[in-house]
Amino acid sequence: MSRTTTRALGVLSRLAGMAATLLVTSFLVFSSLYLAPGDPASFLVRGRSAGPDELAQIRHRYGFDEPFFVRYWDWLGGVLHGDFGRSYVFHQDVGSVIWSRLPSTLLLIAASALLIAVVGVAAGIVGALRRGTRTDSMLMLLVTVGAAAPPSSPHCCCGRCSA
Repeated sequence: MSRTTTRALGVLSRLAGMAATLLVTSFLVFSSLYLAPGDPASFLVRGRSAGPDELAQIRHRYGFDEPFFVRYWDWLGGVLHGDFGRSYVFHQDVGSVIWSRLPSTLLLIAASALLIAVVGVAAGIVGALRRGTRTDSMLMLLVTVGAAAPPSSPHCCCGRCSA
């Protein structure tokens, strides 16, 4: 097998793995609606009392009366055509909600990347200059813990954890 063919197969293998990961993740996130306690229609009435007829209308309007796999298949087909559905919270298309928040998200990503690069390079330089010392060991510990910690953990450490 030629080198180009091997590379192409490697790229295709990675793309297939990425597609499978996205499919499994989308299924898990979509199914979390069904794993949450309570009725999604009751969530949509936001605590006000609603009769059985009104709840049935809401279930029908949002498709909650359809079987799970039918709803997932319809949603997945919509996503593949660029339709991410409608937000139950904002009552807007999910695509427009994402699009309206994209500039803030990109700014946050850029600022985070810059901060990580500056702190990472500085820590690397200090660690290299003080190789084998306590400073080097502490930096290595902090970097290892920081890399292994889930992204939400800084909020919990600062007392802003929602859990």
